[in-house]
Amino acid sequence: MSCYNSEEWVNNAISSVLNQTFEDFEFVIIDDGSIDNTLNIVKGFSYLDSRIKIIEKNHTGLADSLNIGIFQSDGKWIARIDADHVCELNRIELQVAFVESNPEIVFLGSGCVEVSMGNKMQKINSYPESHHGLVKHLESSKNFPPHSSAFYSTNVVRLIGGYRKQFRMSQDRDLWLRLSEIGNLACINKPLVRIRNHEGQVSNSNNRVKQILYSRIATISYFVRIKGAQDPVDGNDSEYAFYKDWIEKQINVKKLSNIINTRNIIMLALRSPINLSNLLQLVMKIFNGCPYLLHILIERYLGVNTPRTLAKKWLLLNSDKNNV
Repeated sequence: MSCYNSEEWVNNAISSVLNQTFEDFEFVIIDDGSIDNTLNIVKGFSYLDSRIKIIEKNHTGLADSLNIGIFQSDGKWIARIDADHVCELNRIELQVAFVESNPEIVFLGSGCVEVSMGNKMQKINSYPESHHGLVKHLESSKNFPPHSSAFYSTNVVRLIGGYRKQFRMSQDRDLWLRLSEIGNLACINKPLVRIRNHEGQVSNSNNRVKQILYSRIATISYFVRIKGAQDPVDGNDSEYAFYKDWIEKQINVKKLSNIINTRNIIMLALRSPINLSNLLQLVMKIFNGCPYLLHILIERYLGVNTPRTLAKKWLLLNSDKNNV
């Protein structure tokens, strides 16, 4: 677990791990330079339970923090949990039993329950259980088991270099795609983690556009790799910057931002009390957002801007450059 300024949630997250029915583990907690009371809370737990291993570091972000934890872990398998989420008490027991019975697995996720800030259940999410189904979801940017449900092979993740530092967001999707190329993915179709919805999450913030951008970078790179070409993310800084800029132009980040803003406005309006005035305002907002929403629906239907299509365009672009 990596935590950064997580004092509001980290107590519950740690307790849910320490109280697991499976007890033979080390709990590696990386404090990513928190400036609130997070580290003191973690230290308080460590005085009571010797399984906790604390790593203190300067704030460098999630990917770097998780990599440090991966390379300092002693376990054969790594179970991930975010500091604002909670494990069901039999989570590790079930995931250990599954991978021991299925030695070809390198990644195992699970279903999840979404809960409110007040711990009220909002939604139960399930995902494909097979390698094929999970890869299809990754390729088409559909929902995937949450990062906090991830259970993966320590040695295999080390072998491929862990999370890549170029990804400020969607670093988990990039890692799952790379793992899918060398081993099998699987999912236990039971909700083994609880995901807390709150305003501090990336998905509920202005960073949503960047999250989508990095997800596209990961998926397009995957399609480039499986065609046998060099992964553009692995180029030098200038090559990666060119690649990232090219994708931003292809997916039109400004237009994407307008689409997300329109969606958020409409969702907020739908949560407001319904009366004639609010209904008229909602109709106007939907009408104003139609050009953006209609455009992305057309793009998806025609496959104009899908990761697979953009990977082909990138390969063609680089083929033309090499032939000059």
